[in-house]
Amino acid sequence: MDKKEELMQMRDNLSSVQKTLSEKEILLQEANDHLAKQILKTSSESEVLGGISGLKKDNGITSPETTSKVPNSLFFQHAIIFAYILLSIFFYFTYQ
Repeated sequence: MDKKEELMQMRDNLSSVQKTLSEKEILLQEANDHLAKQILKTSSESEVLGGISGLKKDNGITSPETTSKVPNSLFFQHAIIFAYILLSIFFYFTYQ
């Protein structure tokens, strides 16, 4: 395999990794939204039943708004791409 084919293969691999990470982020965000709704529902039911006293409805745990996940997402995408490039360089020079 010549260098051009290797670079094309690496680019394809990076694209598939980025696509997988994007899909994972979407699923994690959906799970976070679902958990936030469940926490709100559970805390509301506890208050109606006279359960937990002193539970603040607008604390950070029960708030339906989720924090921005973009910085973490970008960090992990860059970390995986960096690791992939390092491994590619390692194997290129090892088996040359």
